[in-house]
Amino acid sequence: MENQKLLKKIQQQLNNTKTKPLNINRSYAILVPIIKDKNKDLSLLYQIRSENLTTQPGEISFPGGRVEKGETPSQAAIRETIEELGISMKNIKPLGKLDFLVTPYNFAIYPYLGQLTDVSVDKINNNDNLNEIKKVFTIPLNFLINNQPEEYKINVKTKPKENSDFPFHLIKDGHNYQWREGDYSVLFYRYQDKIIWGFTALFTYNFIEHFKAANCLEE
Repeated sequence: MENQKLLKKIQQQLNNTKTKPLNINRSYAILVPIIKDKNKDLSLLYQIRSENLTTQPGEISFPGGRVEKGETPSQAAIRETIEELGISMKNIKPLGKLDFLVTPYNFAIYPYLGQLTDVSVDKINNNDNLNEIKKVFTIPLNFLINNQPEEYKINVKTKPKENSDFPFHLIKDGHNYQWREGDYSVLFYRYQDKIIWGFTALFTYNFIEHFKAANCLEE
């Protein structure tokens, strides 16, 4: 009977717990922003990161950043978008969550879709108070729908650090253990003189696939 009570408590604990990725020590959230361009066509908005940043300076990304303690990933995505683009909460209409990514580098990224309203690319680019981005630009959805990204493979392999105190004597084959490795797809979009690649291209592709599945083009 005591065992049954214990199992019941375990069941209640699991039912009341939100699952999360294991072995992840950092979480990030981004917003995939939809905006109407100058031609009133739906486009995705991208930002070129400032050259003064220590992480990925000058690269193209979506707005986003680290999920802080006490906030949800969706709150972090919106907060980071407001801070980076210099807009307000009223300019963002949340539309839903996209597929998240667990990386081999001990962090996860949670993407959300949102529409930017009552704001323009020119208005954002003319804001002199922006510190984290150099400028923003848009790519029409029709271009992304009709142009598949290029795909290349990189190899990722797990192994203990050199000269570490890893206890090889505790595992079968010790130093000769066959550590797992895998091929990861790296996507590239070419648009005019811009190159969108890596995680940003992956989240772009994921959104476009959802867009196609929703039959939005036929409505």
